[in-house]
Amino acid sequence: MTRAEFGRIAVVLDECWMGDFTETAEAAYFAVLGDKPAKVIEDALRALVDRGQAFRPTPPEIVRASNPNVDRTAFIEGQRAAFALRHGDKVANEFFGSVLAITKPGVAG
Repeated sequence: MTRAEFGRIAVVLDECWMGDFTETAEAAYFAVLGDKPAKVIEDALRALVDRGQAFRPTPPEIVRASNPNVDRTAFIEGQRAAFALRHGDKVANEFFGSVLAITKPGVAG
């Protein structure tokens, strides 16, 4: 997206939520979101407004809203890996094995 396109997005970020949206914040948001198409970010912000997002969304929240079809299996596998670091692979596999099975299409839980 161009800086001009992001300018429209910055106005939405500034005016739709309370609090100051500083030039520094604008530069940071552009640095993180600038590689995404403006329409995708605009649609994500619209979705957040429609949901009643009370506070200005962070860049990760905007990215998440731009992709509502989050891969839940990948998310759970990441959680399993973190759990395994703390409790060991055996316990993590036992605990998350049944959770992963029910996230796969066509598998009854």
